[in-house]
Amino acid sequence: MIIMGNEIEREIIVWLKDGKYRVKILKLLENNPLLSSEIAEQLKTHRSSTSRVLNKLKDYGLIESVSSSSRTIEYNITDKGKRILKYFSD
Repeated sequence: MIIMGNEIEREIIVWLKDGKYRVKILKLLENNPLLSSEIAEQLKTHRSSTSRVLNKLKDYGLIESVSSSSRTIEYNITDKGKRILKYFSD
């Protein structure tokens, strides 16, 4: 049973559990920032699918995007993302 202080975080946990790649993406970003193409490659999934999940993770405040060059965006896990990820430790 997950006991958390606010309903939004419970909603995030439920959403994360409901997807095949959502938690995997957070775990990939736990150690270092990655490009969406690198994430898609490691997960062996389409970039468009990866981008949809990244956008939602960003909306929830679990990751942030940082421009590393004029056309390149890296994704980093946030402190909130690290906190939520603890509920999914193996």
